[in-house]
Amino acid sequence: MKDGILKETGDSRYLKSAIPANITHAFIGGYFMLKSKKNEKREKQNEEAEKERQTMLDKRAELRQTESLLTMEMISANIALGIATAYAVKNQDINGPLDTALRSAEKAHYGYNQFVRASAVSNISVVADVGG
Repeated sequence: MKDGILKETGDSRYLKSAIPANITHAFIGGYFMLKSKKNEKREKQNEEAEKERQTMLDKRAELRQTESLLTMEMISANIALGIATAYAVKNQDINGPLDTALRSAEKAHYGYNQFVRASAVSNISVVADVGG
């Protein structure tokens, strides 16, 4: 050693070049580790959002199915009522089949109205939750 300065030997040159390389590797490794954690967090948020979206789609499908069944019941009841009315007028007999068809139509109409009211209340509460 001369005046506190190392002579450049094979070992000291290696040491001098290895330190900056190791520091660079540490910074790059740290950067990619942080990037990886951010990506994992983003992927987890995306998965949660997709699950929520799928749940909403499933609920909508269930509501559409219920509405379709109720609509078919109403159509069937209205057809039965129309047929019973036509026979009642034709035969001049307003008892029997007409009363049964009328009760069926009223029942289908009531069921559909209950569904519409429940759907409206559900939609209003969702809008209130989102807006509030």
